[in-house]
Amino acid sequence: MSESTVPEGRRLPTWIIVLSLIVLLAFLGLIGWGLKRSMSGPISIGQKVPEFQMTTFDGQTLRSTDFAGKVIVLNFWASWCKPCEQEARELEEAYQYYKDSGFFWA
Repeated sequence: MSESTVPEGRRLPTWIIVLSLIVLLAFLGLIGWGLKRSMSGPISIGQKVPEFQMTTFDGQTLRSTDFAGKVIVLNFWASWCKPCEQEARELEEAYQYYKDSGFFWA
């Protein structure tokens, strides 16, 4: 026998190989679609945000409808979260930069 010859009876038919590749590509496409969908989040750009309300530390009630057409930044953090500490500094810098521009900060 020569180097890499396969007996004719042991070789897979071409249609099985092609079908296997199609199934594999479909599976990889499904995984990619799922990953893209999971990374996009529940709300897309331009989509209407669900209405919500919250109470500030001083007891003031804020409603999302009061800020229609404006940018709202909600930050959920924890005191034990190390990345949150860095983010808090960055948010404070943003506040100091924009506080005199008429933006509302709660």
